[in-house]
Amino acid sequence: MSPTIYQQYIYIASWNGTFYCLQADTGKILWQKNLSTFINNGRGYISRTSPIVYNDMIIMGLSDAMAQIHRPGNGSYAIAFDRFTGELRWRNRVSSHSLSKLTSSPQLANNILFVGISSVEESMADDPTYPCCVFQGSVVAVNATTGMFLWETKMMPDNNGTRNGYAGGTVWGSQFPVDYKRNQIYVATANYYKLPPLIQQCVNDTANLTLYSDPCDEPGAYGQSIVALDMTTGLVRWSRNFGPINAYIDGCNQPHPNCPPYPGPDSDFGQAPIFKLNLKYKFGGENRDQVFAAQKSGIAFGLDAETGKTIWINQVAPGGNGGGMKFGSAADDQCLYVGNMNAGSLNYTLPDGTITTKASWSAVDLVTGDIKWTTVDPTTGINKTSANLALTVWDQLVLVQGGSYSGETRSPLKGCLYGLNKTNGEVLYEWCIENTPLGSGASVANNTIYVGIGYARLRPGKDGIVALQLPSTP
Repeated sequence: MSPTIYQQYIYIASWNGTFYCLQADTGKILWQKNLSTFINNGRGYISRTSPIVYNDMIIMGLSDAMAQIHRPGNGSYAIAFDRFTGELRWRNRVSSHSLSKLTSSPQLANNILFVGISSVEESMADDPTYPCCVFQGSVVAVNATTGMFLWETKMMPDNNGTRNGYAGGTVWGSQFPVDYKRNQIYVATANYYKLPPLIQQCVNDTANLTLYSDPCDEPGAYGQSIVALDMTTGLVRWSRNFGPINAYIDGCNQPHPNCPPYPGPDSDFGQAPIFKLNLKYKFGGENRDQVFAAQKSGIAFGLDAETGKTIWINQVAPGGNGGGMKFGSAADDQCLYVGNMNAGSLNYTLPDGTITTKASWSAVDLVTGDIKWTTVDPTTGINKTSANLALTVWDQLVLVQGGSYSGETRSPLKGCLYGLNKTNGEVLYEWCIENTPLGSGASVANNTIYVGIGYARLRPGKDGIVALQLPSTP
């Protein structure tokens, strides 16, 4: 999550379950609130979402703290509270599943709040005694003023709480883009944890065949897909699967009772799509509205917003279970900017012919899908570089988070913020902090960059928020 800047205030939550309001120009804490008091059921709650401000309310998602360490919790909530007094306005338990969590920041349009539901059941299933799997990813819509439930759209046929159907298809998000012209939002989904027996048999029977289309793809099953949803009803307008159809859980790196015969790979979407209006169309004719997304497979996609037709696909970087492209990408009117984790430390060739195993960032032409430039993480003196956090475009800069992975626990640690020239990828700005990784994407307001540091869920260290002077641009 990134800090939310509104007027002269910064709103941000920490891993200790505290929500903070800071003075933006000084960093002074104006007030703070224990998020668990909004639920008041004796359990601890935290937030992994960026809050939004609406009608003097702060709206955000809460997840049971136990689910963050892969233990059963008590579900997930969307809440709204007064931004001046901290008084609860409303709350809605958007998921009752004990392993659910909210990682997509809520989106607001036409007084409707949209929330993506994800989970940690994929990790819980690493325990061979755990009966896998039931959770189904979805998008929930509630009235933003009252919190009243409006609709829920599951990303697969309903399994009715049994283990004989689809499971998985989480909606990790960042934040869904809104298409007011078509009254729809665009979401991207993760991998399946489990498939129905007949679909799994289809996967087994066709695993060693080369096929033009996947015969195991079933209508209404939207795992590893980009999906357009009607904002009023939640109906699926179109979907495009970027599979192949398969299931994967964390235990699939070894023989495991919860892992199917032909698992994974874990090449799903960990970020929301990006929507752009009135772009030049690759194949000529009139300009078109287009949708873009990048996957943990290392592949980026461009689609037609009206039909969902694929315009281009490009293998930008190596894929892997940790990415590939993990959390949020960014875009201006010329390029899609993506971060490549290269979690598997694979060899790959840069546009200039250099071979590297480091993490990197790339600019991909929105019209053609061609790679314009790739810049390797220049951080030195650490075990492994990372590019997993959200990117931010500001003026002529692409702000990226490099250095140690946000969940890294091995020393030495270092977190670095870089400002890349968006024309050629040249590093124009660098700020690093020792002994801790960065913990959020960057937010920019009033010539200042705000970025979170630390990731205390996995490691004690320096945790907080820093304000940096925005550098001049070329």
